[in-house]
Amino acid sequence: MSRTGLCLALLLGSCAICTVAQPAAFQFLDESIDQEFAVSGTVKVGTWAELAFNYQDDRNYYSLKLTPRGARFAKVLNGKATPLGTWAKIGPLKPDDEQQFTLQRGVWRMWCVLGTQVVARAWDEQFANGKVGYRADQGEWSDVALQNIERSQIHFSDNHMRKASSLGSWEVVAGSWKTKSLEEEDAGKRKAELSANAFSLMARTEDKALTVTSNSYWFWSDYQCQTAVYSHDNGPVGIVFYYQDPDNYLLFRWTSRVAPPPDGNRAQIVEVVDGASTVLAEKPGGFLPLQWYTIRAAVADGIVRCYVDDQLVVAARTNRFGQGQFGLYAEHTRNTTFDDALLTTYDAMTEGFDAQAPGKWQALGADWQISGGAARPPRTGRSALVTGNRNWHDYVWAADVTLPRHGGVGLVVARQQDRYVALRYGGSRVDYAGKLQLVQVAGDQVQVLDETAEPKLSPKKAIRLKAVIDGPVAIGYVNGEPAVEAVVLPGLVGQPGLYAENAPGAAFDDCYLAFTPPPHKAVVPEEFQDTKTHFEMAEWSDPHKAPWIIPAEGAKDPTFYSKGDYYGDTDLEVKLEGIGQRAGTFTARLAAKQGDPESGIALTISATTGSRVLKARLTAGKALLAETEVEAPAETATLKLQRKGDFVLAYLQDKCFLQYRLGSH
Repeated sequence: MSRTGLCLALLLGSCAICTVAQPAAFQFLDESIDQEFAVSGTVKVGTWAELAFNYQDDRNYYSLKLTPRGARFAKVLNGKATPLGTWAKIGPLKPDDEQQFTLQRGVWRMWCVLGTQVVARAWDEQFANGKVGYRADQGEWSDVALQNIERSQIHFSDNHMRKASSLGSWEVVAGSWKTKSLEEEDAGKRKAELSANAFSLMARTEDKALTVTSNSYWFWSDYQCQTAVYSHDNGPVGIVFYYQDPDNYLLFRWTSRVAPPPDGNRAQIVEVVDGASTVLAEKPGGFLPLQWYTIRAAVADGIVRCYVDDQLVVAARTNRFGQGQFGLYAEHTRNTTFDDALLTTYDAMTEGFDAQAPGKWQALGADWQISGGAARPPRTGRSALVTGNRNWHDYVWAADVTLPRHGGVGLVVARQQDRYVALRYGGSRVDYAGKLQLVQVAGDQVQVLDETAEPKLSPKKAIRLKAVIDGPVAIGYVNGEPAVEAVVLPGLVGQPGLYAENAPGAAFDDCYLAFTPPPHKAVVPEEFQDTKTHFEMAEWSDPHKAPWIIPAEGAKDPTFYSKGDYYGDTDLEVKLEGIGQRAGTFTARLAAKQGDPESGIALTISATTGSRVLKARLTAGKALLAETEVEAPAETATLKLQRKGDFVLAYLQDKCFLQYRLGSH
């Protein structure tokens, strides 16, 4: 699949014309590509082999070029190629060696897997859609196939409610696995009919037990997977992710606290390559038998983080596999039980500035210097260094910041064009010296949203700054303590980054970004929603009765109080119907006390006949905190009252129409 150059000498008077060798033309796949996709097949690199993707025309596309010594991404823009991202030496490969490859393309990230190793990573979002093509010099591409990826479909859940003779989508790789019920397990000691889920998946093995769900796929990446686990003995348990085959996968392996050393009482991240296991990271801490736990592994961008009951226990970096299936794991057990398996998409980012990664960071203003494990801003002027996707929202962004003697430093969140929110601290020679501020920047305009004095911070010392954005709320932390907070409407969406203003000597390191998981909603099995058949379940499975203490008919206080007490951030949602068709009022309360109708923070909505304009009043006892009007978009709309940090927010159909900072309330 190469083309030999042709040199012709033609005598035209005294003029000689020479044509130099040109690369072969790309061969293009017929299929169109979505925003995210994977391209796979085999390749012999020859002298070089090139894959073009998001191809717009012959002067604008992304390039993945493989040679016997390595792989590298580039962006071809207006005919000029610029290197992107990081790469690793992989050779020397023999030009005729056939290699399995995958190119993974996300919205912002791209990476290349050769064999079992991620050999190159890059970050850019300029080009989308387009075509996929390939060419080579003395090499060959074979069986090139396109797999479009819809991130919303990277999801799997299983509560194992099925017949004992069926494993569902679980395929046995090693050991013995079976679906079991409470009746079978305890021989009638427990009443399975009173359980929300009487079924689970049991592993039994004298060596290793491994099962993989066929409802996860080879091209799945950037996900988190979890399961509940209950062990009757001391054998290790775990979660398998990025599974390729029985000899190649990643594993979160957790051993028993009472198992003997050296293997006992460990939380480990293990890579299994060609059947050989290597521990990438481990920390002390194990499980106790006869106790339920939820274990979770989250992987994205080469970062693995493993949790027990939502507490981080061990983390590692790896360039193995870059994609793969999800499975469950156990060792040396007569009965280890798994339940409530779940897989969802996941994203995260860390940055230590250990190497240049062209395209990953974008300077707003003068160039920043990235070297020696730190990012350093220009000495003068206001500037920012941003990264990531412009559609990111609801995230935590943190970095270590070495304070300069003069100027200001901080973090950027929600950057769109020339607008962003910054969490910043001022040294001397700026008008916010000694203060920590949340500010909104729009071009040359800076608006202070919130501020507090921080007199104890010393120049040339490192501090940890963290900014959390959650809907329209931004919260700034210094060294783990919340300090400033503000609401920015209509909401906070955009890139994270670093901020500096006339700050020579400032440095940034150890950046970390994680996304806030959506709230977990309890799921009631469909069978138990039939409260006529299962009347014994009504108190907890009927959504009209389960969460509420229902007032007696004609009660002096007609309020429906929640059965549970809720602390901290709280959302209360209700559907309003018949707006404009009848008059009336509705009141929602947060932090209320049963029997005291004046307690808590109350939002009262008043409706009139013939109009969809609603009057809203926010009160605390008899004190009026805020009032406004809002027009409903239809006769039915969802109202949400939310406590988030120090703020109370009210939404109608996801549009915030009222906000109030509580202060002492």
